[in-house]
Amino acid sequence: MPPSFIDNSRERIIYQAIGLFRTLGFQGTSIRDLANASNLETASLYSHFRSKEEILREICVSVSYKIETHMLDVDAGQKSKLEELEGFMQRYMELLRIDPDRIYIYEHEAQHVKEPTHSYIQKKKRDFRSRLTSLLQEGVDRGEIRAVDPETTTVAILAGLRAIENWHNAENDVFEKAAKNIIKYLLRGIRIDAC
Repeated sequence: MPPSFIDNSRERIIYQAIGLFRTLGFQGTSIRDLANASNLETASLYSHFRSKEEILREICVSVSYKIETHMLDVDAGQKSKLEELEGFMQRYMELLRIDPDRIYIYEHEAQHVKEPTHSYIQKKKRDFRSRLTSLLQEGVDRGEIRAVDPETTTVAILAGLRAIENWHNAENDVFEKAAKNIIKYLLRGIRIDAC
């Protein structure tokens, strides 16, 4: 049952779709499932969205925008690249804490979005990875980060950060402790002084 503050049918459909896509996957969720969960007739659902894919597209595009704007807050300033990288990781963990189901769908179900939106989402994901790879390369070039392969390390860092996905139902303090420890262990592997 959606929270009582969702009285808009379109928002209620999106809310229910997030839960269903997270538990059943995009392909495992039918239009009838979405309509039933939203307390609507199938025809009523179609008056808000032309297809299940349109619902997924709206979720993924909104997450893409949220990630982009949230991650802009990581300011380089006078920080070392290691500190900037830590800020980057903290901001991403914050997103996972705030909206884990939407982030999960974006990461695991976006391949079902049709063109041209699919290419847009893939570009945004590449841009996100490129930003992390650039931070690593700049840190290596400045001698602030151990000489690592930035692309491989990007993949490892993102996998490590995404390990928290399964903690989305944990108490906030448990989540926070796990997130801090994951970041600490990931940074330990690339610190110059960790050798």
